[in-house]
Amino acid sequence: MCSEEEEGDFDIYCCPNVGNIECPDVGNTQAPITQPTDLLYAGAPITITESITSILAFAQKVDLSGAGLGELLNLINVHLLQPNNCLKSTHSFFKQLESADTKFKLDYYCSVCWKLRTSLQDRCDTCLDPKRKVDYFVSLPLRPQIAKMFSRPGFIDKLRYRQNRKKKNQSNVEDIYDGKLYQEALIFLCDEYSITLMWYTDGIALYESSNYSLWPFFFVINELPPEERFKRENIIMGALWGCHEKPHPNMFLQRTCQEILLLREGVEVNVHGEEKTRLVKGYVICGTGDAPAKAAFLNIKTHAGFESCPKCLIVGEKSDESDDVMVFPHEEILQLRTRENYDKHLEEVMKSGTQTDFAVAGVKGPSILYSMLTNFMFDSTGIDSLHCLFLGLTKQIFRVLFDKTFKDEPFSLHKFSDKVNSRLLAIHLPHFVQRVTLPVDKLYLWKGSLCRNVFFHMMLPVLKGIMPDSSFLNIVDLVDGVSLLNSDSISSDDITRAGLVLLKFCAKFQDIYGKRHMSSNLHQLRHLHETVRDLAPLFIMGTFTLEHLNGAPK
Repeated sequence: MCSEEEEGDFDIYCCPNVGNIECPDVGNTQAPITQPTDLLYAGAPITITESITSILAFAQKVDLSGAGLGELLNLINVHLLQPNNCLKSTHSFFKQLESADTKFKLDYYCSVCWKLRTSLQDRCDTCLDPKRKVDYFVSLPLRPQIAKMFSRPGFIDKLRYRQNRKKKNQSNVEDIYDGKLYQEALIFLCDEYSITLMWYTDGIALYESSNYSLWPFFFVINELPPEERFKRENIIMGALWGCHEKPHPNMFLQRTCQEILLLREGVEVNVHGEEKTRLVKGYVICGTGDAPAKAAFLNIKTHAGFESCPKCLIVGEKSDESDDVMVFPHEEILQLRTRENYDKHLEEVMKSGTQTDFAVAGVKGPSILYSMLTNFMFDSTGIDSLHCLFLGLTKQIFRVLFDKTFKDEPFSLHKFSDKVNSRLLAIHLPHFVQRVTLPVDKLYLWKGSLCRNVFFHMMLPVLKGIMPDSSFLNIVDLVDGVSLLNSDSISSDDITRAGLVLLKFCAKFQDIYGKRHMSSNLHQLRHLHETVRDLAPLFIMGTFTLEHLNGAPK
């Protein structure tokens, strides 16, 4: 993912075939090592992109299901020279597509003006850009996938988890059902066959260091037990975007949105062990992604924009003091985004009628999520702890403390790097911890699971006695506040206290390190307790990632 310094704002373009909904566009930012225009294998007559396109086009033409596509990919790979760049060789989400065992639809569009086309050969007849070409994305029907789940033995019993679970404390927040937004959604859940869904999306580079990425858009069923929610067979695949550019959500999710609206009306399913069919209704109540994904799908400015927070209307700052990096200076009182002020901001954007990068309070245009979700989309969009807290803020803190770039700053601990490395490497981790600890000078190699282990279990003992007391107590506040919200049973007092502790941390952090390091990730801590109150800890701290499709432990 791009750093704050690297990530720029999305540009605005118009999608004529989707009701003039404005969609973000991102240009290429990397020089790939393996490019989509490279050959499928040494001496092959076709490129990687041509292979991907022809396989998906064939599968759609002959009406292949996801399972059939999975078998086809395996068969193709067997017949190719080794090594090769065959599509099937890298990505777990194709296993998910295979398990969906349902037919899918390819939608074609012009890469310049985003008009929908009928085929790869149907080049746009209104664009004059000589570089125009036809791209595509994949949509899968949701209802057959849900019907298949209900036909499995024991599935309906698992859906009764919400009614049968045993709480540690009846008044505490312990799962998404205890969150404010789920409680508001109970009006829709008229029987045991009704379900609520959580959306998630993220991009995967198709090949190492390639700017050709695939973006699956998934749903998770909240009524399943936590240990069942993220199993491959229980994940619903809505759509798949494959392109050099990031998704254009308002076009990408058109079919998925239609499926969701039909699911609200209900779908007849055969429940295993029951003679008569049942009407199953489903509602999308929440979702999340990393910062760039949320900005794209909410259609707001990215974290490099002045008014880019998806939770409040804080205005960022660029100045000499921040080295022209977007920062969010501490404010005691924050004005939250509401349905009322969002509608007003959106109305102003739509009145402008501009094709340029125009936004009001960070809102760039309408978002299809607004129609898909039963709750207000900004309230129901969670904070992705993996990217925001662990890969984001944890790595930021260690970089500020130990990177030689800041060695002359009064807060720098660069001269203690060897001592800190010795402490880190001397810690003996339990046998179930898979990620090996790395020194601070290898910070760029720290993965999410290592950052999480360091945050909760190593940061305080490693830094104690090395940092000045006031700075160390500031880190203690951070760990304390997040730990309160990471508990498996959280009281309202815990949520209130966590909010106050994290407020104190953010204010003191600016005093110690200056405005230069008041990042978007750090600002999101101000909203962490609100998000846990609304959506519950398992949703926030146990964020679904694509690693779950590989069977990685949560």
